[in-house]
Amino acid sequence: MINQIQDIFLFLTTGRVSEESIGSNIKLLINLYILKYGFYLLFALLNLFLFDLRIDGNIKGLNRQGFFKDLINFLILAPIIEEIICRFHLNLKLKNITLSLIATCIIFYDQIWFLLFLISYFLILILISSLKKQSNNFIFVYISAFIFGVSHLAYKDLSYSYEDILSYIYIFTPRFLSGLIYSYLFFKKDIYFSIFLHFLWNLFPFIIYQLANSP
Repeated sequence: MINQIQDIFLFLTTGRVSEESIGSNIKLLINLYILKYGFYLLFALLNLFLFDLRIDGNIKGLNRQGFFKDLINFLILAPIIEEIICRFHLNLKLKNITLSLIATCIIFYDQIWFLLFLISYFLILILISSLKKQSNNFIFVYISAFIFGVSHLAYKDLSYSYEDILSYIYIFTPRFLSGLIYSYLFFKKDIYFSIFLHFLWNLFPFIIYQLANSP
């Protein structure tokens, strides 16, 4: 785990990942899952001890539609589409950026302000890619993590009350950190690994929700 954290730190400070293997693929996924769980747990504990669980961490726009539709939406479509939008373009390949752009238009067609921001972002990336100049994708890792965090707020009604601002921070921050982890895995391995880790992360709350709401 220590070597894993050091490699992530290298990635987050230089944009590079170590070419050395840090164990099996299973160990890599387990380490990253534990790391993600750790900072989600930290935020949950902060909510408990500092705010007595008053911060609302619910994400608007998630309409439960029954077991099979939820399974398709949260365990299949969400990991694939979110990783295509937020990670697939990070290697600055034109076809990958184009696919990210198309997926964005399909998912956020009804969120105009967010859609326009993402279209502008991807058009800039297409311009950079078409110029065929060497570009450090380091900055785009953080932008994509920011997009990943903000995307979970896209369907919330904006309010500037103290409680709502805390709620936005509570929802955004761990997902921003998750975006960095998924980006690391994308460069360390490939998009399939980040999709699979995303699937594993969605699996546990999916099971808990289904058990809690079973007849």
